[in-house]
Amino acid sequence: MRSSIKIALVHHHPVLIPQLAEPGRGYDAIHNSGHLLGLLKRYKFHAVLHRHKHNPFTFTDDISSASVTGDEHTIFFSCAGSLGSTGLPNMPGVSNCYNLITIKYHPNGDQFRVNCATRSLKIFNEDGSLRLAPRWDWHSIKMYDRYFTSVSRASQSPAIDESREFSRELDNEFESRRKNIYADSRGNMPVVEVKPSLLDGQAYEAICRIVLHRKDQATSDSWPERVIWSAGDKFPVKEINRDKDENFCVSFHYWGPMLVQARICFADGSTSVQHIYAHLPQSDR
Repeated sequence: MRSSIKIALVHHHPVLIPQLAEPGRGYDAIHNSGHLLGLLKRYKFHAVLHRHKHNPFTFTDDISSASVTGDEHTIFFSCAGSLGSTGLPNMPGVSNCYNLITIKYHPNGDQFRVNCATRSLKIFNEDGSLRLAPRWDWHSIKMYDRYFTSVSRASQSPAIDESREFSRELDNEFESRRKNIYADSRGNMPVVEVKPSLLDGQAYEAICRIVLHRKDQATSDSWPERVIWSAGDKFPVKEINRDKDENFCVSFHYWGPMLVQARICFADGSTSVQHIYAHLPQSDR
């Protein structure tokens, strides 16, 4: 069961957040819900889907207890609206809706990712006037996209710190090389974020972008005109101009680890070539 995506389906709210409470109706949620949530966390459920209030919300339960040791586990909650109710208030901002949810889970990396798109039936025009029924259509009003991993995957401090003082005899040459990277790239550093891929047949998504070091000290010459990303002959080469995205963000979907190259091109014709490693997350459990 460790390799399975675990989803719980209930009707009432296991967690009643303030916006969903109604005066005069009592608690109006699952009784002894704390016991239920404890079981869901113990058995590593990834998501809880429920409805009841016809008011769409998404949130997570990632409370960490300082008195309980062991792996932490986050649960995603989707509180759905109503797809076909005729009793909703006839006013802008309130309409029939549904959630389109995609979940990707990687047991080896102890990671899961949730993408939840809330789709609403558009029955009002921009000026607030009511549309005629033939002109009603569905459109996305909110996109929720997060990924989660256990606390045990977080980097820990080493048990023995064998640091020493900086040595001019031993370290000066390497320090010069490190600073030359700043100079060569004009402070433009490639960074990567790895999360589970939502594409069929792929494992992970490497989201790459350029971060300008000390942006407050940047000059007009510091900014690249374009960045050319490549990750080998199995991937398309991606070229991003600054007028399209000032962060030069791209993504690669992959099964194994890879070295990503960023060719950072400036207006004066010079190019800086930098690299970053997209790893393959592995659980240490």
